[in-house]
This record gives sequence, structure tokens and C-alpha cells, in this order.
Amino acid sequence: MEVHHHSSPAPGGTHTPRKKWTHYLWEFLMLFLAVFCGFLAENQREHMIEHQREKKLVVELMEDIKIDSGYLDLCIKKFVPNHSILLDSAITLLQQTGHEKDRETYQAYLTATEWNYNYAPTERTLSQLRSYGHRLIRKSAVTDILSRLEILYKVYSSINDHIHALQNDIDESAYIFADKNIINHLFITTYPYPDDVSIKLSDIPASARINRTDPGIQHVITKLRKYNYYLATSLKGDYIRILKFHRTIIAILKKEYHLK
Repeated sequence: MEVHHHSSPAPGGTHTPRKKWTHYLWEFLMLFLAVFCGFLAENQREHMIEHQREKKLVVELMEDIKIDSGYLDLCIKKFVPNHSILLDSAITLLQQTGHEKDRETYQAYLTATEWNYNYAPTERTLSQLRSYGHRLIRKSAVTDILSRLEILYKVYSSINDHIHALQNDIDESAYIFADKNIINHLFITTYPYPDDVSIKLSDIPASARINRTDPGIQHVITKLRKYNYYLATSLKGDYIRILKFHRTIIAILKKEYHLK
């Protein structure tokens, strides 16, 4: 008969007690809580980064709007009124007879029709906010006012395009009365980059002449009056509306984000 011997612990050894199921449950819960807390901490960190980015973009947006507002104020108070004066002068001079004022007529007409102070909204920050779909902005009042600003800019853009079309039409009408040699002399030799330039009377040759007998001059005068009207009403009116809206936006941004 074989005798089976039960194994016994090594000398000095002890039996390892079997762990209860509650021990494994607590280990699972502790691991779950550690992972969950890590997730919450990472989520909170991402929120903080987004909030910091939001405030940074809002501050940059305010800076852009303030720069734009300063330029709009200059357009309203100086550029548009001066442009209107030049156009009035060109109209008056074109209606005169005789060649005594031909050089002055060239100066007034060419300066008025080459004047270019086109306002283009600063897109630096708006384009970034647009790429995020405004999701970085948590304040509903701010997202609403920015959406309205985008619409206002689109309306302004269409009016601005129309006025530029009027200006281009007037530029092309100069052939009716102007000497092409004089035009070439001024805009190819003297003023190769004619934007925002005021033609000097001394740069216009003394021999410059205007064909005042051409019946098309009256048509040019009508175009100048129409152009002047749109500048003084539509364009200037849009500048004023945008400037007022900018001030409203700045007030809302300061209130919502506690900015100075």
C-alpha cells in the first residue's frame, strides 16, 4: 500500500490567507477613482487653456477694433470731407469756359478720382475666431454681437464695391476731355503708384489743355456728382454705423470679461 504524504509548509513558513472579494473590489474602486480624477484634472486643464485663449483673443479683438475705429474716425472727419471738396472743385472747374484753369482742372479731377482711403476691417483676430466657429466664446452676448458685426461688414463690402465701380467708371471717362500724353506723364513717370496721392500743380505741364467743347463733359460731371453723393451718404453713413457698432462691441467686451 502506498502512503501519501501531505505537503507541509517549509520550516518557519506560514500559510498565506486567501484575499476576500471585497479587497479586490476596493482595489478596482481605487484604480477607477485614480483614472477618473486624472481625466477630470486633464479636462479642467484643457478648459483653463481654452479660457486663457478666449481672453487673449478677446483682448486682441479689442485692439483690432480700436485701431479700426481710429481709422474710421479719420475717414469720417477728414478723408471723406476732403474728397468731397475735391470733387466739388473738379465739377466747378469742368463747367468753366476758357483754358485759364486747365491745369487746376487736371489737378482737381485726377486727385479726386485717384484718392483711395479704402477701409478694410482688420481680420487678424476675427479670422481666428471664425476658424473656431466662435466656440471659444462662452458669452452668448459676445457671440451674438460678433455675428452682427460680420453681417455689417458684408453689407459695407457690397456698398464699397459699388462705389469703387463708380470711381473706375470715372477714371475711364477721362479720355473725353483729357490729353493722354498728360495722363501718361503724370501716372507713368511722375506718379507710378497713384494710390492716396495728391497731384501737385507744378507737375502738370503748362501746355496741358482740356477739350471743353466735347459734349461728353456734361456726362462726366453727372458721374462726378453721383460719385460724390454716394461718398457723402452711403460710404460715410456706413463708416458712422460701423464706428458706433465698434463702440458697442468694446463696451460689451469690457463688461463681459472685466477689461479696462
